Amino acid sequence: MAIPSRRLPLAVLLVLHGTKDRTGLSQAGELCGELALSLQEWRGIQVRMYAGFLQFAEPSAEEMLRILIRISENILVAPVMLFAGVHVKRDIPQLIDECVRRYAEQPVNIAIASPLGVRIRLAMLARQRSVAALKQAGLTELSLSEVAHVMVGAGSRDPEAIRDMEAVFTIATLISDRKFLCYFSLAKPTLQEALEQAAASGLPAVVVQPYLLFEGEMTNLLRQLLEEYRQRFPHIRWLQGDVLWPDENIVDIARYNIKIAMEQMF
Repeated sequence: MAIPSRRLPLAVLLVLHGTKDRTGLSQAGELCGELALSLQEWRGIQVRMYAGFLQFAEPSAEEMLRILIRISENILVAPVMLFAGVHVKRDIPQLIDECVRRYAEQPVNIAIASPLGVRIRLAMLARQRSVAALKQAGLTELSLSEVAHVMVGAGSRDPEAIRDMEAVFTIATLISDRKFLCYFSLAKPTLQEALEQAAASGLPAVVVQPYLLFEGEMTNLLRQLLEEYRQRFPHIRWLQGDVLWPDENIVDIARYNIKIAMEQMF
């Protein structure tokens, strides 16, 4: 990153979880690029956007914060995440405090924007992904009562994040008869438990919708599990919906949250 001759009035750091999956990294880059293009100026102030990952990928959020603290007067940290879980409530604030303590040579104003949060548009987007999976498999003739809908979230130790996931599930599966909510880790019921329940339902098709922004280790694990269930239960059609990205609603909501946070900063 080129060091400016004077400090930037405003820098936005998009913080992502990170993944080793190339497709997921490419998707994250696409979202950050579209978000940067959609918000280049705010109230006459040029908005400079950067991105950093908490883990598994480079550049790290710590590295970007270290640089931005030295060259920016105001920094808005914007978590590109679905819910306000442990990363948003604990990890990112701790990272900011540590970086300010270690690297700040001049006063710097840092704020944190809200994550995407519980949004009807995103819940319905997940629903659309499930419907698209059924359509692609040629199962559109099945009624809602003939399909088990499984939604799987990343999981969290934070009770508020779990409640938010439950709210999204309620909206997305409002018109579904047989529905199961589960998590990849850190919360119950587990994905395997939900798949067993779906298999026992006696329905001819199961569509599993990951409520995740990007491809990654979790979606790859889901593919492996569904292949195992196809072998165990060949009379059931096991389908996997796509992740949420790409979709303009994600850019719109993230941009809105960033604007709200900038209003509070200045």
